[in-house]
Amino acid sequence: MDMTILKSDPRSKSDRRLSDLPKINLKTSRTTASSIKRLNEWMLKEAKIEMEHCDYSLTLLKSIDLSNASKSDLDTINLMLFGDIESTIELN
Repeated sequence: MDMTILKSDPRSKSDRRLSDLPKINLKTSRTTASSIKRLNEWMLKEAKIEMEHCDYSLTLLKSIDLSNASKSDLDTINLMLFGDIESTIELN
């Protein structure tokens, strides 16, 4: 499994400063699932902010239901936020 490296000053593909990252806890399967849910919610919120200027992309993001998100939905969020479906947030 790929591990994303999280940075203290995360930036979007447009170099916009993103809000603080959600708490990540990988100690148990339950806390890991909660962390993934929080991270996906954070990414979707940030992607919507990133795409405010583009009605088509914003409408697409608003149609994503995270409780039933496909791999394609999550890739779309990552693409719009970071410009690449496999991008990571790197350490400073």
